[in-house]
Amino acid sequence: MKTSLKLTLTLTAVLFISSVIAVEIRADDTATAIVSVKGEVSAKAAGTDSWNAVKTGDSLSQGAQLKTGKKGEAVVKWPQGHFMKIHPLAIVSIDKLQFDNKGKNETTEISLESGKILVRANKLVSSSASFQIKTPTAVAAVRGTSFMIDTSGESGGTIALLEGSLEISIGDIEFVLDENMQLDIPADMETEPSPVELSGETAEEIRSGLQEFDSITDSSQQSSTGSSKPEDPQITTREMMHSDDFIGDYLDSNVEEFMLPGVIAAPAGIEDILVPPMPPEE
Repeated sequence: MKTSLKLTLTLTAVLFISSVIAVEIRADDTATAIVSVKGEVSAKAAGTDSWNAVKTGDSLSQGAQLKTGKKGEAVVKWPQGHFMKIHPLAIVSIDKLQFDNKGKNETTEISLESGKILVRANKLVSSSASFQIKTPTAVAAVRGTSFMIDTSGESGGTIALLEGSLEISIGDIEFVLDENMQLDIPADMETEPSPVELSGETAEEIRSGLQEFDSITDSSQQSSTGSSKPEDPQITTREMMHSDDFIGDYLDSNVEEFMLPGVIAAPAGIEDILVPPMPPEE
C-alpha cells in the first residue's frame, strides 16, 4: 500500500509539472522563431536601445527589430507556418504580433523600414485575422500569398507577387495585385502606379526563396521523426511506471516533497490500485 500511495502522489506531481510546461509552451507561441542566420544579423528587443547578434533558435516578440549587414540574411518562421526571409542591408520591425493558441485571431503587422524581404504567408483561418506588411510608401494586406517587397532602390519600392493576391494601399489609392504581377511605386507619386507582369528574374528569385522555406520545413520534420522517443506514448508510460528508477529510488527521494504535514491516510480502495505487469517480450 505504501508503494501505491507514493505512486499516486508522484503521478499527481508529474501532472502538475506538465501543466506548467504546457502553459510555458503556449506563452512561447506569441513569438516568431529565427530558423536560419547567415552573416551579420542583429536584433533589438522592444524598449531597449542595444543591438545584439542573433543565432538560429532565437525568438522575436512584438516590438522587436531585426537588421542585417552587408552579407547578412535571416529566415523567420511563425508558429502558424508563415515564413519571412530578410535580405542583406534590411531593417524590419515587428509592430504587432498577437494570436491565440489556435491562430484564429491572428494579427501580424510588420514594418519594412529599408531593404528587401520575401514572405510566404499561409491562408488566414478566420475573417478577423490580419497579416500586413508596411513600407514607407505602401501597406500590403495578406490573405495567403508568396511575394517580395523591395525598398532598396531609388523608387518608392517594388511589390512582386508570385501566388495569391495582395490588397495594397498607397495613400488614398488602393489596388488588388494578382498573382504573377508586380507593382513599381514611383518615388514622387506624381503618376499613379500600374501593375505589370512579373519579370522572369524576379519570379525565379521568389521561387528560390520558397524552396529554401520548404527545405527548412523538411529538415525540421526529419529531425522530429528521427527522435529516439517511441511513437506510442502508452508504451512510454508503461515503461516509465515499471522502471526500477521511477518506482524505487525516485519515489523514495521525492515523495516527501508532495506530502502535507500530518498523517496522510490512503483513500479507500487504494490497495487495489496496482500497476499491470509488462507484457512479455516477443
